[in-house]
Parts: sequence; structure tokens; C-alpha cells
Amino acid sequence: MLLYDAMPGQEEGNIDWVTHCGAGHWCPNPLLVLEHVRSWLARPAAMRAVSQASLAQAQPDSALKIANVIINTLKPARRNTAVTAPLHLPGALAIGVASGNTTTVINC
Repeated sequence: MLLYDAMPGQEEGNIDWVTHCGAGHWCPNPLLVLEHVRSWLARPAAMRAVSQASLAQAQPDSALKIANVIINTLKPARRNTAVTAPLHLPGALAIGVASGNTTTVINC
């Protein structure tokens, strides 16, 4: 992963985390991005090492876990509500929510 920009606050912590665990590099300007890409092309083993470190940190269901926490916080009376999978609707960000036998779409 090559990180080239970060919003102040939470994303600055992401830079520290990604670089500390070896999953990527901080490249705040285009020349550093180019330098790292050239380095990886010249040393494929180094690129594989970063890729493996990134895979080791992967949490592919983290967005769904976060959505579940948010939904259950906003709707405390419906504690059994669970996000099952993201829905892809043209022109809208939506989350599919399953509760019992019902599926609800929340457009954001």
C-alpha cells in the first residue's frame, strides 16, 4: 500500500499503523510514490513482503461490524438487527439490514 494523503485526525493514525506493521509506505508527494513503485518493480520480493504484511492485517468484514454497531446504537430497541452484506444500488450508498425475516435498505 502506498498512502499519499491523509485527512487530519483518524487517517493520520492509519499512516502510523500501516507503516509500523510493514503493510505500506507513507508517500506524501508524487516523487516518493514514484520512488517506491520503481523500487518494488526492481525488487519484487520487497513488494511481495509488503503485500503479505498487508494481507496479514486484513479484516474484510470490518465495515459490516462497524455498521452493526452504528445501527444497534441508533436503534436500541432492535438489538437483533444485523447488517448481512452491502447492497450496491446505482446513485446511492445503501446498507442491507436483516432483522428476523425482514430485510431493510437504509440509504445514506
